[in-house]
Amino acid sequence: MFADLQLLHCQQGTDEWKTARLGIPTASRFHKIMTTKCKQSQQKQKFLYELLEEHITQIPYFDFQSEDMKRGVLLESTARQLYEKTIKNQVYEVGGVWYQGKHKILASPDGLMPNLRKGLEIKCPKINNHIDYIHHQKVPTKYLLQIQGCLWLTNYQTWDFVSFCPEYKKQPFFMVTMPRDENIINALQNNICQFSDELEQLKIKLQKKTKKCR
Repeated sequence: MFADLQLLHCQQGTDEWKTARLGIPTASRFHKIMTTKCKQSQQKQKFLYELLEEHITQIPYFDFQSEDMKRGVLLESTARQLYEKTIKNQVYEVGGVWYQGKHKILASPDGLMPNLRKGLEIKCPKINNHIDYIHHQKVPTKYLLQIQGCLWLTNYQTWDFVSFCPEYKKQPFFMVTMPRDENIINALQNNICQFSDELEQLKIKLQKKTKKCR
């Protein structure tokens, strides 16, 4: 079923999952490396050092869980069940998908459907953002690189974006499908791999300097 993917086998949100993500670029943070215009992000250098700090301390640089994030955790499973009923297909949950099994780049999809070559991203926003998504009828720009990054790492063909807001009784469930964008995916592969190589080289240099000081 997942023979072509290198999976992280754990539940998302667990200590094991958090540890696996330490000190490496993950899809939800690809925007800190590259912009949607395929240019270098102004956040890139700062992000590089944030990940180095994570590598050294083995503590997440950003581990604060906002009320919106807590809301997402509470509602995500319900949204996934509604999605399964909508598309009439089983959704598989995984801890993550590694790039080429090297454990240096990771994406953590909200669901995978290997038989459809499709993935899932779920958001559970408050009413104002939910209505905004419905109004524009497309994947919000701020999630574009995350989803295209997932398409890159899985080599799947499409990704469904779901917004679930039970308080909005008129339309609590919204879904839109995003296809692969090969231009963005090629740019992601170049930029993220280059960033990852630079990061790993710095880790090695720091390790050598630490040994010399002993």
